[in-house]
Amino acid sequence: MLRIAVGWARTIGENPADGAVSPKRARWFLDCTSALAEVVSGNTIVRNPSVTTAETAALAKAIELSGDIRKQANRALGDDMARREQLANALKPEARDARAEALRNTKTLLHGWIKNDGLGLRLGLQDITEETLTELEATAKALDAATANKGAAKQVDRDSPAENEAEGRLLFAMKWIWDDFKAARKKGKSRLVLQVSPAIVRGLGLSKGAGDNEDEDDEEGPGGPTA
Repeated sequence: MLRIAVGWARTIGENPADGAVSPKRARWFLDCTSALAEVVSGNTIVRNPSVTTAETAALAKAIELSGDIRKQANRALGDDMARREQLANALKPEARDARAEALRNTKTLLHGWIKNDGLGLRLGLQDITEETLTELEATAKALDAATANKGAAKQVDRDSPAENEAEGRLLFAMKWIWDDFKAARKKGKSRLVLQVSPAIVRGLGLSKGAGDNEDEDDEEGPGGPTA
């Protein structure tokens, strides 16, 4: 479950401006992912070397900050579609491990806009200021540090009660995220598909007979379920 959740977190992190992404729900989901990673790490168990509590927390902050900036800046930009597109491109990482770079690209873009008298004033009225640039850099550094401190994987014999509880909370959060993405795809606001495994399909109640068989293609994602 943790591996799949991290995959979802990466999808959200790489597409913060996607119509399916709700910053508040994404933060809740990432908090649950972080909690499970923390329990797992506390038991000296890390199923995936790329999963760390610090990295998950840094990613949650990056997604929340990106979502806030997108909304605030777009209000300031109004009908300026060219600059709106520039912002969306800056916020979206070009690769899976390029989130910190995307934050710095956004910082560079906003720095130039803030120096523009008219636009800078409108941005300031939406709380996009020099402090925002500082926060972008700090968040990028936190991502860099978390990525540099990834741990080695260790074997697990059996799940602890605490891990089972954390998994239950995460599964509940994942169902909200799944429903958000499914609804956004149906409305044409998103083309993203979340990867799942057979266990996640069952856990989320997406298998036949669970009331979601009318959308069976969505259940398996591109290429079908992964183990």
